[in-house]
Amino acid sequence: LEIDENKNRHLKQDNLLTLSFGSVQSIDANNESANYQQFTLNYGYQLRDNVWIEGSYGQNIIRDFPSSGIDTTLRNITAKIKYTFKIPFYSYLLPYIGFQMASGVSPQAGLDPSGGSNQTDLDNEKKLVDALSKDDVVFGVTLIRHLAPGWYARLDVGNDTISGGFGLEF
Repeated sequence: LEIDENKNRHLKQDNLLTLSFGSVQSIDANNESANYQQFTLNYGYQLRDNVWIEGSYGQNIIRDFPSSGIDTTLRNITAKIKYTFKIPFYSYLLPYIGFQMASGVSPQAGLDPSGGSNQTDLDNEKKLVDALSKDDVVFGVTLIRHLAPGWYARLDVGNDTISGGFGLEF
């Protein structure tokens, strides 16, 4: 059995699956910039030699947002295209550009079961949750370092996230 290996590919496998933990930027209850910690699952597929597409899903819970006693789920879905460059020490640099869709979900926002809040405060809660939603172009770079056959460490730095994690290539 003879296997024909493609010498043009820096990463030989076609699939990368990563679990990352990092920081994403959004807003706080005062409508000011804030960073939140978020777990993200990433899946990348090599379309052509060194050209990748990747999809990511991240989620976290923001406590006491938009007001005290209410929690909000922040979700991020991102699609990226990347190109692989080989660097020393079994590492690879993948600059990327993509599109991110973020949204907030808080079923309790804007509701007042106790009847003690005024309508303006309830409307502001809804507006804050709606302000979590954004659709942006993202760009940055991913650094991949092989640890063992099939396993790698990953670092992402971009305008969408700063995160690190471990993954499996197959």
